[in-house]
Amino acid sequence: MVNKEYALGIFLDIEGAFNNAPPSSIKSVLNAKFIGSTLIRRIDSMLSHRIARVTSGVTTLEVQLLRGFPQGGVLSAQCCGS
Repeated sequence: MVNKEYALGIFLDIEGAFNNAPPSSIKSVLNAKFIGSTLIRRIDSMLSHRIARVTSGVTTLEVQLLRGFPQGGVLSAQCCGS
């Protein structure tokens, strides 16, 4: 420490933050950042019209996903700058 300066790092991991977030929350952030309405509608549509489907034998179960963001997708936090 030549100049006797310090650095502090704080890391916060909120478990389930992206799994439980409603699509309206990202829509609010996009509006606050003055993102164009066409892009906001497209993103809202992608998040609001998702279906999870599982098939086992002849049985298929479908559930509409009302919360959460696709992880590893283009809207994931790790790919996009703030």
